[in-house]
Amino acid sequence: MPVTIERLPAERATPASGAAAAGGCCSCCCCCLHSLGGLVLAATARARPIEPSDEPGTRTSVRREYWLSFLGVTVIALAVMAHEMRLEEALLFGAIFLPGAQLAASLLALIVSLASRTPGHRQRMKHLGWITLLGVIGGLVGAGVMFVLFNL
Repeated sequence: MPVTIERLPAERATPASGAAAAGGCCSCCCCCLHSLGGLVLAATARARPIEPSDEPGTRTSVRREYWLSFLGVTVIALAVMAHEMRLEEALLFGAIFLPGAQLAASLLALIVSLASRTPGHRQRMKHLGWITLLGVIGGLVGAGVMFVLFNL
């Protein structure tokens, strides 16, 4: 005996109209503005230039450590999610939770930088702080834009 589904009219209210998923927008791009904002602003963080008075071999940037950590966290997270769900779903979840991967990358870059004996430790910590702060601000700005777009 086959199962049939029949839609009945609403008893008390007007019937609901068809609505688009994900806040009603027409593309997936607006769902990921917080990720895009965080990435763009994190990429704009500049380190202090090396001055002649600095010790030889001084490094003031943690750009390499941050972006390699970010790449590693993202690849591992996507691999784990792709194992548990379809690839399309894993990519969507990856985009939605990308700011979390940025924070994890900041933590890993902090650990790597703390373990380093290269001169310029204080400047690298300031640079990592700027990267993290700008990433958070970009994520919040993108989330604000998403909120405005969803409520139009």
